[in-house]
Amino acid sequence: MLTYSNNIKIGREKMKLKNKAKNPTHAIFGIATDGEIINAPISTFPHALIAGATGSGKSVFINSALISMMAVAHPDEVKLIIIDPKGNEFGNYKGLPHMLTDPIIDLSQSKNALEYLANEMDYRLQLFQKYGGKKNIEAFNNAIDSGEITGVDKLPYIILMIDELADLMMMAPQDVEQSIARIAQKARACGIHMLVATQRPS
Repeated sequence: MLTYSNNIKIGREKMKLKNKAKNPTHAIFGIATDGEIINAPISTFPHALIAGATGSGKSVFINSALISMMAVAHPDEVKLIIIDPKGNEFGNYKGLPHMLTDPIIDLSQSKNALEYLANEMDYRLQLFQKYGGKKNIEAFNNAIDSGEITGVDKLPYIILMIDELADLMMMAPQDVEQSIARIAQKARACGIHMLVATQRPS
């Protein structure tokens, strides 16, 4: 049997992964210069802008975050929407149980996805008010677990990942900007979070 320092044990019969993540959006982003693993729940950000020139590692960073999160979260706990205007980075995510839809490369579908998330945000806020004025998704889901709220299902976190925002903005600046602004302002409490990558953060 082989034993590694990160608590992954590989044997002939089974592989056991010890998971200490308490939040389903917990992700690994990389390794610091001192060797420490950089990790945090995406839901605490609440959103992230990932900037860097071509070849600087934006896609590697994003893949590391998404894959590490999917490794510890059940598909009922976290759902992903990936908008990939270039259409060449995230094809391997197609059909995965964590995906709300296959990676989106079409402009009209991108606009629809952003509108869907804005509407989902409004629906969740109304749901929180209907069931006792819950402050956020964590309080709402905890109330379901405790039996305080019945008759409704727990809400999954939704992570929206946009690869190369500048390309999307050039195709439909007004529609995209309005939806993203709405989501950025109010979606944290609802469990909807954005990871936005671009070469030109200006």
